[in-house]
Amino acid sequence: MSERKDKFDIYRLFDSFSKSQTDKKIVPMSQYIEAYRELTRFFTLLGSVFNFVNSDIIEKIEILQDYEAKDGEHYSSLQAMISYEVTHGLTNTKHVPSGSRTYLRLHRALEFVICLFEKLEDADNNAKVSVITAEAYKTTLSKYHPWFIRKPALMAMCMLPSRKHFLQHIGKDEEKTCHMLGEVVRVAQPIYDISQKLYTDNNLHDLP
Repeated sequence: MSERKDKFDIYRLFDSFSKSQTDKKIVPMSQYIEAYRELTRFFTLLGSVFNFVNSDIIEKIEILQDYEAKDGEHYSSLQAMISYEVTHGLTNTKHVPSGSRTYLRLHRALEFVICLFEKLEDADNNAKVSVITAEAYKTTLSKYHPWFIRKPALMAMCMLPSRKHFLQHIGKDEEKTCHMLGEVVRVAQPIYDISQKLYTDNNLHDLP
């Protein structure tokens, strides 16, 4: 059972993101964290090229989980967290990363995931995941990485397999897996949009 849980499950990812927003467009922190736990397993599929991203995501998950455990009232959701930290001037604390800064890093990674899943869904089986991933990375995460990270990352992406073989790593049925890529985008995009608007409205996109 534990072995199966350690393997990326696109259905589990879909389920977690589906629960990551309520009818009132509230983003529950616990469900968002669960979705990201599953995404760490996806990044493992991409190999060592994304170890640096995965390590950062795991660190950010732990920080947010710690905030939620210590102050469930103010960190139960994205909206509650931002309202609390903005009101009390806590978004840019020096001694410890704020929840808003921490979430922002995950938010940026989600943009990459959405872009990558869209490209994987639309590509044909002969397409190279190396090219698809590099294109998604260049338009999203690379904007926040210095050149000494971007250059080796893009070079390492050349080792990724074809789309066909990569989809086989995700699930046994390629057609269903491809369909689920689109379904994940469908439920993840609204969460990204809600987060993006909150950060824009509160002028938080440039938190260091």
